[in-house]
Amino acid sequence: MTVHLPWKLPEDVLNHIIDWIEDLIKGRIPPIPLSPALFTQTIPGTTLTLEVDVDKLATNTDEAIVGASVKFKEIPLNITPVPMFIANRDPLALEVHRISCKRIEAMFEKNKVGYYSLLDALKDGYDGCKYCLPEYHTR
Repeated sequence: MTVHLPWKLPEDVLNHIIDWIEDLIKGRIPPIPLSPALFTQTIPGTTLTLEVDVDKLATNTDEAIVGASVKFKEIPLNITPVPMFIANRDPLALEVHRISCKRIEAMFEKNKVGYYSLLDALKDGYDGCKYCLPEYHTR
């Protein structure tokens, strides 16, 4: 912001006055509480609550830099990943299936091997299931 004065002041004096006014203004603005969450909002149409927490706040004369973490209150921070594919290590089968394939129900638990990547299962020598992965079925 530029302020045009009807008289001339030395730059040092003018900067001192501006700094003094800024300090007066800053002293009268109440602090903004940033903890425990900057804001909490329920997502419409769901039972999820979004929380935004400030991790870092830095300011200078031109900008404010805010680092924040965003999380859903109802979802745990540590989620155990679930494999997307199940391979059958029975030597007579050696097939990999999508997690939703009905053929998995017929497998013995001891023969089930979980894979997060289909390519890893194929590299390990498993054939794609004739029903759920026909594009990878070679036998």
